[in-house]
Amino acid sequence: MVIEEIDKIVGMFNDLMKEIAAVLETLKKEDIGDILEKEPELLKKLFDIGEGMDNLPKMIKDGIDIINESMEAFARRYDELKQAVDEAGELGINIELSDVPIRFYLEMKEGKISIGLGELEEPTLMIKAEMPTIIKLLTGELDGMEAFMSEKIAIEGSAGEAVKILPLQEFMKKLRG
Repeated sequence: MVIEEIDKIVGMFNDLMKEIAAVLETLKKEDIGDILEKEPELLKKLFDIGEGMDNLPKMIKDGIDIINESMEAFARRYDELKQAVDEAGELGINIELSDVPIRFYLEMKEGKISIGLGELEEPTLMIKAEMPTIIKLLTGELDGMEAFMSEKIAIEGSAGEAVKILPLQEFMKKLRG
């Protein structure tokens, strides 16, 4: 039941993002001064969009909290995940999205895995890629080695450290079925 609700929201959100992108493209192509002259209320409407997003930071934080709680629950339930995290030791990965101005991190330490917004001060690795690629990496849909070799991701740091995350990816791939 929850999955259907989330699927519905994702569909509506994706449609909305496409509509917003189309409007913004139109605004980029035309002279904004001419548009404002014809439609002076446009600027207020653009601010209304921003105002409507005031809950976005809390929603992102809540989403990250749920992901972290899910990973903890999976680690308790699946020995394979617990072992992958334990074997990785301490690993901190800063992730920079090349298509969206957001940075976050994935951290494994003391047998736990977590993600968070922002950056670690002393990461082991830095991964840079577009958001869809990062999502595919984190969910196991895209193999990390394949992504690196095909230059879909850029990695700064030790290759030996980078391979520590591969067992986690394998687990996520199996979990997806």
